[in-house]
Amino acid sequence: MNLRRMRIASTCALSLLVVVDVLATCGGGGGGGTGGMASGSMAADVVYQVPWKVINTPDSAAGGLVMYWFPASANELQKSSLRNSRTLSLYAAQCVTMGVVDATTPVGQKLLGDEKLPVAILASADGAVIGKAQGENGMLKVGVVEKLLDGEMKQREERGREQRKS
Repeated sequence: MNLRRMRIASTCALSLLVVVDVLATCGGGGGGGTGGMASGSMAADVVYQVPWKVINTPDSAAGGLVMYWFPASANELQKSSLRNSRTLSLYAAQCVTMGVVDATTPVGQKLLGDEKLPVAILASADGAVIGKAQGENGMLKVGVVEKLLDGEMKQREERGREQRKS
């Protein structure tokens, strides 16, 4: 009699484990993700944080292109739309250095000249200025910076295609 009870208890326990495992992802299908619980309107937004680093000296920026951001204030630095951008994050992963620079540093004085803050300056690794994005009303909008960098990257890509054809 004890053996029969143990078999029944074991069968029930195994059944319970299988049911719990299937229900753990709201219908099965593997782990991860939202488990089928999120609808289209409840999906979490993906945030692409731009890996800005502080640049104090010209040699702080390593090779490739450099996007120098000169914020007008600490408030802009904290609340700027430049902190989160898919485009800038993707280019940062492609050897474009993203640097925040204080206008009073030697790098800032060399690149800024008479520019009014905030401004972003795209430069080559040797410090040659390629383009500038000006801010308005004390804030620099991410779209202006993305457009500047995206335009330069597309030009470089086109030049590369032309060189391969020759």
